[in-house]
Amino acid sequence: MKNTQARVSASVLLSQVRNLISRSSTELLCLELKTLLNHNY
Repeated sequence: MKNTQARVSASVLLSQVRNLISRSSTELLCLELKTLLNHNY
């Protein structure tokens, strides 16, 4: 059961990432990278 749930969540995450990429989300990616850098430093 846990394995199937993990696979489903992983596939959902993959689909969301693909949607973001297809939506010309270079600006969003840059914003996320900036926030990640701000959190790390």
